[in-house]
Parts: sequence; C-alpha cells; structure tokens
Amino acid sequence: MEKAEGQSFITEDFIKQAEYNYSSERIIAIREEWSRDYPYLKDFLEVIRGMKDGVEVAHLINSKFEEFSGKFSDTCKEKNYPFSEEAANAYLGLSRYGLAFMQSILNVLYKVGVVGLKLTPQQRRVFSFSENINIEKYHIEMTTKVYVHKAFCVSLSIRSSEQ
Repeated sequence: MEKAEGQSFITEDFIKQAEYNYSSERIIAIREEWSRDYPYLKDFLEVIRGMKDGVEVAHLINSKFEEFSGKFSDTCKEKNYPFSEEAANAYLGLSRYGLAFMQSILNVLYKVGVVGLKLTPQQRRVFSFSENINIEKYHIEMTTKVYVHKAFCVSLSIRSSEQ
C-alpha cells in the first residue's frame, strides 16, 4: 500500500500486489515460527500449492504427490527429517501408502494453522486455532476436504472452489 501513497486512486494492480506481499509475509512468518518443530514445513507447503480450495484428500494423492514423495524421502535422509519411511513407501506404492504420508503432511499443516479440515459432509470446516477440537492424522480420510486459510491462498496459488 506504500506504493499507492500519493496516488489519486488505488488500482487493482496495487491491491493484488499488496495481497500477494501480505500472503508471502504470512508464509515466511509461519515458517519461522514453526521452524524448530517442523523444519520441513516449506516442503509440505509445496504439496498444497496450486490446489483447489475444498479439495478432497483423494485428489491430492496423484502423480505430483508421488514425485514429491520420492524427492522428500531423499531429503529426509540427507537432513535427518522424520517421515523418510512414509515418503519412500508413498513413492513406491502410492495407492497403498499414499494416504498415510498425506495424513502426516496434512496433520502438520493443520497444527500450524495453514489448513482447515472438513472431516465429513455433516461437519463444518475446522482450523486448529479456532476450535477446541483435537484432530489427529488418523481422522483424515480420502473424503476429508482441505481448505487453506485465506492469509496463505495468494502466495500458495490456491484456486477458489468456484473455479
């Protein structure tokens, strides 16, 4: 918004740039805040980059995720991260082991407040910071819907559910 200072009107481009800047700053802040507990958070954010908001978990377990799993398995070994076995299993057998690794990823993203989850059609979406509901990774199923907090959508190129 500093760029708009002194202008007689604010253009759509100014607003879009400010929105992107804010979203990017929020991503950086959350990565810094949780870096000690989740040094691989940047990697996990890539799993949801470009997804459609409100997508079912089943649609996230795809060839892009398979490729991510293989690369992340190698990263885990190099940097001594957890999830090495889960990532390797997902890479080698996506249909059998993909859900287990995706559950771990979404559980982390839920805990840090990046995603909200809608476990069943009868329930509303829940974010970790807004509810006193404890969601564990085993609660996440193929039909669980994943929603990205609005503060992160622009930076992660999240597509709205209307698109």
